[in-house]
Amino acid sequence: MEANSSQNPNQSAAPNQKATPPAPKPPERVVIRMWPKTPVLYPMAILALICSLVGAMAGSSPKIKQLKEWQAASAQVSPAGVEEPAGEAVPSGTEPRVIDSAEWQNLAQRLTASLKVDYVLGVIFLIVFAFSLFTVCVDLEIRWALITFSITLAAIFLLTLINERFEFLPTVLARLAALTPMANPHFYFAIFVIWVILMMISLAVVRFHYVCIESNEVVVVGGLLERTQRFPTLQMQYLKDIQDVIEYYLPLVNSGRLVLTFRDQKESVVIDNVLNIDRVISQIDQIVSVLQVQNDGR
Repeated sequence: MEANSSQNPNQSAAPNQKATPPAPKPPERVVIRMWPKTPVLYPMAILALICSLVGAMAGSSPKIKQLKEWQAASAQVSPAGVEEPAGEAVPSGTEPRVIDSAEWQNLAQRLTASLKVDYVLGVIFLIVFAFSLFTVCVDLEIRWALITFSITLAAIFLLTLINERFEFLPTVLARLAALTPMANPHFYFAIFVIWVILMMISLAVVRFHYVCIESNEVVVVGGLLERTQRFPTLQMQYLKDIQDVIEYYLPLVNSGRLVLTFRDQKESVVIDNVLNIDRVISQIDQIVSVLQVQNDGR
């Protein structure tokens, strides 16, 4: 009995010991795609889809369609005594409707409210559209980003000082507020469809433009029928270059430039627009570290 009682604490303590989880296995290879600028435009495309859905439900398009149906059915306003013009034929299969002024007033109120929705959607879409164009057309490095931010603050401060002496900002803002940028849901949906088509083309192109980094060699594929180059991984060095801070900090993109150099080669392999560049570099470091450990062990 004493022997059994002395073994019970050890037996109960054994299940409490947690096994250490195995270390994550390093990747065997890393495939880096040479992407164009198409993924950077995804905020504009997603907003265009949202604007098309909101505009189809709460915009002026359904009200305008209802108004056209009333006109097609030869609608008449009974209180004012307004009748259809003489000689205008009524569509076959439909009877003239008599619509009172209350229905017209209700439709006018709903149409006015929906036009405000279209105006808000148009302004928001223009802002995101301008941001997307700026991101695609301008590579803003950290230094130039700080300079641009400083110039913008200085310009706002200067305009505020000038406005205190020569008041012009209220007139300019009133002119800008008078602008009514609007579009129907079909326009927004067309923008989204165009982006989807461009993404499908980009996916097809990057299938044949990539760099594959393995433990023993680096394979550079430049196209479907173009040359394929192979380099030893041990001679590889890489450089991470952030050409545009907006693309780097843009969620789901996190892109940058990756430059691969090799000792016996004069030309470098430049890979632009590498998506999720931080994760790619982490995987490359894991492959290179495993290769170095294997060579040191030999």
